[in-house]
Amino acid sequence: MLYRFVRPMLRDGSRNLYYNRRIPGDVIRLAAGLKLSLPVGEEFVPVTLSSKPTHVKLSLRSPDPLEVKARTARLDEHLEKVWALSISAEN
Repeated sequence: MLYRFVRPMLRDGSRNLYYNRRIPGDVIRLAAGLKLSLPVGEEFVPVTLSSKPTHVKLSLRSPDPLEVKARTARLDEHLEKVWALSISAEN
């Protein structure tokens, strides 16, 4: 799998950054309507993907660059596992 670096984006009207990651093409059709519980800091945030999802977007709930970097890495790791499980469950 080709790894792409995910960069946190600044939200308009907020100091907090948000996570925005494209859903891989081989997983998109499996991700429609998927309900995820994603780790953000010490809690898990519920996220439901739309019927035609293209990206996973959510607030990282922190303006601190070090905290944002750690949260982004944890989210990436978690989503890689979710995508891998989705693909293996289909086969």
